[in-house]
Amino acid sequence: MQPLQYEREREQAIELVQWFFDLVRQKNPSSWSFEQVNHELIRSILTKLKATHPTRFDWMVVDAVNYEVPQNRKRIVAGTPFVMANLRLFKSRKRKLTVIDVIPDPPRAFIRNNLYTRPDPVTRERYDVDLKDQIRPVTVPSFTILATGHKRWSDEEGNVLRHLSVQECALIQTFPLEYKMAESRMVSRVGIGNAVPCRLAEILMKPTTWLGRSTQVRVSHDRTE
Repeated sequence: MQPLQYEREREQAIELVQWFFDLVRQKNPSSWSFEQVNHELIRSILTKLKATHPTRFDWMVVDAVNYEVPQNRKRIVAGTPFVMANLRLFKSRKRKLTVIDVIPDPPRAFIRNNLYTRPDPVTRERYDVDLKDQIRPVTVPSFTILATGHKRWSDEEGNVLRHLSVQECALIQTFPLEYKMAESRMVSRVGIGNAVPCRLAEILMKPTTWLGRSTQVRVSHDRTE
């Protein structure tokens, strides 16, 4: 896919996000929530909405690893203030979870991502990424589980064994072991990668009493990566 196509896809994603925020302003639901990639423009939009509509909009950048999810996954999470209070007030009683906490017997000691090159922030020219930044041991949280760019098991030298299975990705996303996946592996991988990690969603959806009102929170997840 060419860069211009990527740019148009990003524009369309931002337009969809803006449409959703406009809908929230128009309908003024009693509760709503939203998760999206950590994009500068979305942060800017939400900052303005929070300033002009403080009783309807609140947001923060969340790393799922701080909410009992065994992966680093930074996302914007937004919602009504009493919904966001669940995340702001959450204090984990556990240490940060790692890959081996959810996959006790992994086939290799490292996970490798697909980040072989990255652009220079000034020149935009691409340069090679060091191997140490491409692999992580299973004794630490995983890289982000995505809908594309699937992670692979590897050794310390970066030699790859295979992709993480659908079930292994689901476990790192904190899906229950008994959760029934789609028959298509491709559909399952996309769904898992686009999902809000189950443990994070559980915390966000916890019934909350705020300003004397109790509510059951519902999650609205924009699935554009």
